[in-house]
Amino acid sequence: MGIAAKPLSDGIEYLGSLTIPMYVTRDGLEFFYNNHKQLSLIKH
Repeated sequence: MGIAAKPLSDGIEYLGSLTIPMYVTRDGLEFFYNNHKQLSLIKH
């Protein structure tokens, strides 16, 4: 859906699943929200 994120490390495998810590900026989240707010169940 297009959330711009950057990995903070290579991650770890835990219980058979790779877990990668991610960093998302406020601007990236705001851009995503503004472009997809029509998908929200909350009236805007």
